[in-house]
Formats: sequence, structure tokens, C-alpha cells
Amino acid sequence: MVFTVLIVSDTSCSKQDAATTDNDCIARSIPRYIETGLTDSQLDSINNLFGKNNLSTSQLQFYHFTSNIYSDPTKPPTSQVCANLFLNDLPVFRLNEVFLFSNGVLDTSYLYTGTPLSNDTTGHQSLTTLRKTFLSHVSEAITYSPVSKPFVPSSSAYLNVCLVATLGYIDVSYLPGNTKPWGTLIKVWSIKPSDNFYPSVYVKDEDGSAWGSPIVIP
Repeated sequence: MVFTVLIVSDTSCSKQDAATTDNDCIARSIPRYIETGLTDSQLDSINNLFGKNNLSTSQLQFYHFTSNIYSDPTKPPTSQVCANLFLNDLPVFRLNEVFLFSNGVLDTSYLYTGTPLSNDTTGHQSLTTLRKTFLSHVSEAITYSPVSKPFVPSSSAYLNVCLVATLGYIDVSYLPGNTKPWGTLIKVWSIKPSDNFYPSVYVKDEDGSAWGSPIVIP
């Protein structure tokens, strides 16, 4: 999923000549669910569908709208709306909301119904610490592919790369070694290169524990 972000704080991002020198460049981004890449016409259609079906648009960042997903004329016109989910104004990572409307009436929705473990939305990790944590765990963000050997990102490759950190939630089921059931959200930082979605590292805001997020290519 893609979040629209606002960069609100930053350290010096000047490049260093020595490849072994960490440039300490990291910034925090604050996604806003009211920001979207959709057109005004698409948003008007979504607002009309949600209004007619008594659905709230709050805490939803709409990123996809199709007016009719079926080419089969025997099927009723079915619109699809996809949105990034926010809770307490923080994004929920790796999950999204999907709504299907048949002839303008809500037909099916695929929604995440978990709740945050805590409603504390304050960040407790410094940007400097988050950058160091990213470099320590980025090698865990392995890319697996059936046609090639696993790719393991090296921390040395990111010493002079600017990073962006976003505070949000993730379901506990994504934590390595988790034993808690699906449906509980914990507050984490998502850290990535500022110009790419990969590799990414998640850091628990509560205690700073972290893990790299692998990618599996089908």
C-alpha cells in the first residue's frame, strides 16, 4: 500500500565522500488520510457511494476506484473502492480496506477489524536511534524469488542513503515469533529509503525491538 506523506523533520542529508561514513540522514513522515492521488471526480463518486450507504469516510485514505470491475454485461455494474486504513490518525501498515458496490449498493466489504493495544499515539524512539536500528536489521529484509538466489541487502549500501520513518500500527501476526492471535495492533515505526519502498524495517515503538521485512516474489 502507498501512503501520501508529509515530511516534517529532517537532519542534514548531505552526501559523504567516504562510502564507509554514515550520513545520519533520516526524516519523519506523517501520512494524512485526507490526502490522495485520486481525481476530484473519483472522490465525488466515492463520497456519493458512501453517503448513499451510510458509510463513514473518516480514517480512510482512498487510493483506488473502479466504476465497473466486470466486463461481462450480464453482471450488474459493480464499483470497487480501496483505501488505506488509519486509526487514531496513524496508518495501519500492510492492510487495506476494500468495498464493492453492486448497482450503487454495498455488496461486499473486506475490512480489518482489529484494535490497538494502546491508544498512545506518541512516538518514543528518536530518529537517530531509528536510523541505527535500520542499518542493524536491514539484512533481514531478504528478497526471495523462485528463479534466483535470495537477495540480502547490505547495511553498507545504505550508509549514504536518506531514510524516512513513519509511525503507525501493525497487526501482531506480522511480528517474528508472535504467539498472539490476529486482531491486535501494536505501534511501530516503518523505516525505508526515502526514494523507495524497499528494503523496510519495522521497529516497535515501545521497546525498540526490530525486524527486517522480507519480500517473497511469486
